[in-house]
Amino acid sequence: MINVPADSSIGRRASVAAMACADLVMANSTWAARRCEAIAGRPLPVRVVYLGADVPVTAHAPANGAVRMVTVAHLVARKRHAVVLRALSMLDPARRPEYLVIGDGPCREPLVRLAYELGVADRVRFLGQLDNPDAVARAAACDLFVMPGVEEPFGVAFVEAMAAGLPAVGSRGEGGPEDIAAAGPGMILVEPDDPGALAGVLDRLTGDRAELARLGAAARDTVAANFTWERCGVETVAAYRAALGQARPSGAADPPPDP
Repeated sequence: MINVPADSSIGRRASVAAMACADLVMANSTWAARRCEAIAGRPLPVRVVYLGADVPVTAHAPANGAVRMVTVAHLVARKRHAVVLRALSMLDPARRPEYLVIGDGPCREPLVRLAYELGVADRVRFLGQLDNPDAVARAAACDLFVMPGVEEPFGVAFVEAMAAGLPAVGSRGEGGPEDIAAAGPGMILVEPDDPGALAGVLDRLTGDRAELARLGAAARDTVAANFTWERCGVETVAAYRAALGQARPSGAADPPPDP
């Protein structure tokens, strides 16, 4: 719904009408909550409930050799894979990390060409679309998650990577990255569409495995404390109860499960 009102007058009217009669509007970031109120043109009964990730039992174990960074996303312009490739080209060739690109989409061929034009094709692997368990596992075997995209109300891929023990890099000013960074360490924000700024972050992190490990452990803790599916479920149920006028007093025990 976030983009529909900008693309269609019919979509805008439908969105405004739906929110006008809603007893509860759930948003996946504070930015999305503000955007909903801007679309509606008035305050709303809005509640932010973050999406989540499963936290693996085993923490990430850094591998030897070159640092590996990864992006898991549909290959479309707003995910800014091109910015990552340009940043990669600015690094000392002897210290360039390996870059795994997981996902597919209309920008794949242009990105492959760009990698060759920038002279970094030997460091980039386009793995295509993988099913979710395989994508999560391949990402978890890397050292750094990088997705300096725009129009990111949340971004489950960020917290999935962080749950596995990878620091994540996202764009400043975007709803998901900003809220994740505010919750705790492990999310690094860079200015959007600035390959030089991203290159500086990559150069610093890929040259210091100890710092990568420290940030990765902190990222895992941030997700465990704030962005699990269990917490998402609890807060969703609490939001429904409040909307139905059935909110229980603070500290009340959950009812026993059905037999």
